Amino acid sequence: MTDKEVYETWAPRGAAWSKWISPVPFTEIHCDEAPALEAVPDTWLSIKTPAAGTAMVVDVLGPEAVRRSMEFARSGFRPVPILNAAPAPGPRFIGDAGQRTLVDTVSVRRELRVATTELAALSMPLDAPPAFVLDASRMAAKSIEVAGRFDNRWIVYPQDFPSGAKLREHGISRVVVIQQTDAIAEDVNDVLCGWQSEGLEIFTRRDGARTVDMKVLVKRTSRLKLLWRRVLRWLGFKTNSDFLEFLNSFSSGTG
Repeated sequence: MTDKEVYETWAPRGAAWSKWISPVPFTEIHCDEAPALEAVPDTWLSIKTPAAGTAMVVDVLGPEAVRRSMEFARSGFRPVPILNAAPAPGPRFIGDAGQRTLVDTVSVRRELRVATTELAALSMPLDAPPAFVLDASRMAAKSIEVAGRFDNRWIVYPQDFPSGAKLREHGISRVVVIQQTDAIAEDVNDVLCGWQSEGLEIFTRRDGARTVDMKVLVKRTSRLKLLWRRVLRWLGFKTNSDFLEFLNSFSSGTG
């Protein structure tokens, strides 16, 4: 299987959700360097099949998110990786690429590559419901704490996903977010808020929990908070933590 075939397995032509699959991780999947594909472990947690008319958002740590999405794939969902962490700049053979970035891209690419053969063998319709795949570590690192690494942190925006109208067009009426905490990530919250305003019901589930999905009412981010985010990005900071650490380092004379 060539590098191009790997991408086309995940984003087949004619599939309803292919245009939203990020090509970023696939540009660095090099089949000639990949280890032999491993069998899919039978010990992966069996996830309860969601109700009909459901889309999933899998927001757990990158490698695990890919594994979780494959569990949903076995139940008829099409994994839709939205993974925008850029690889480390420069030649691949210089240093350990996984240690040169704030967000690990190597293990995610490995999981995508390992899962490709099984995904290709699964028979699913082109309009199968989506399981959007995110990496919960996309904004977890703090740049000042790990100086010298390439800052490839990222967030998602509503335009990274299909609209609520598009989802409803394909029979989707509810969205379940799989996450590792009770709190919805800020960037995902903005996406869900848009979907909710377009008539979709939003549910959350703790990763690994065998409880029922919890319906939530997503609150819109305040205009003041949105303005503050824009100011931070204009100043060159990605998070409040980055800004506060900068202030602390400056006031202590270490900045």
